[in-house]
Amino acid sequence: MQTAYLIYAILTFVCSLLGGIVISKLKFSHTGLQILLSFVGGLMLAVAILHLLPHSVTELKGNTKTASVAMLAGILITFLLLRVFQVHQHGAYDDTQSQICQHPEHRQATASDDPNHCEVHRSRYSWIGLFIGLGIHAIIDGLAISAIVVESTNHTEVPLLPGIALAAAILLHKPLDSMSVISVMKSSGWDQNAVRLANFSFALISPLGIYIAAYGFDVFAVDSNTSLLGWTFGISAGCFITIALSDILPELTFHNHDRLKLTIALILGVALGFMLQGSETTHDHTHHHPTAITELSTSGT
Repeated sequence: MQTAYLIYAILTFVCSLLGGIVISKLKFSHTGLQILLSFVGGLMLAVAILHLLPHSVTELKGNTKTASVAMLAGILITFLLLRVFQVHQHGAYDDTQSQICQHPEHRQATASDDPNHCEVHRSRYSWIGLFIGLGIHAIIDGLAISAIVVESTNHTEVPLLPGIALAAAILLHKPLDSMSVISVMKSSGWDQNAVRLANFSFALISPLGIYIAAYGFDVFAVDSNTSLLGWTFGISAGCFITIALSDILPELTFHNHDRLKLTIALILGVALGFMLQGSETTHDHTHHHPTAITELSTSGT
């Protein structure tokens, strides 16, 4: 399992770092960005409903009510993060304002048109709240990856990279999160060194979450704490659903352009979630958590 932790930690770090370096420099059109968000949102919805929620029910010994409560808790936690830290900025800042959508229904005041319209642009230090909010979300991502790796020790056969569907959704969304932080920092006038430092620091959060959950507390591998795994999966499912819908619903609710493109992107994202689910080998869900403790302890020596 140590190999899986290391691979996922490296991938989350690289995806987040590259998101801040590369994607923030690309000139996404409004439609292009919305297509990307629709695709990733569809994938996250599929992962939450088809992967995380069933895992939660399994770890909670079939208790669907508790799994539902855990998912609702995840939804409320993410909603509060969105509300308090205003984690809603998905777009690369561009001095030429090439990001401004030219569709008539978009010509109302937006974050790109009027910086005072959006709370995150009102202060030079407003990126800190965004960093904290997305940082908490990144920690939850790390915990979810660690949980899926530990949960795989319940099976008689353990793949090299368990939970590939969950990892794919997280890895595809990582660049968007780092892009959000970097965009707001650039629009607030921070110099390049400060932007690089923030991007590097943000990229470290999910890998730290993975290793803190796996080795720091060593709680997931205890047989009596299978309910904790179930709660982790349930809360993660709620977080995924809320993040996905917060990306998709505003475009669906307020605008009617490019409907076919955005719908196809959403369906393709969901389809990818189905395919990734099918690619995962069916295992025997007999619990072997004491073995997991031994394996983790042995690997650490």
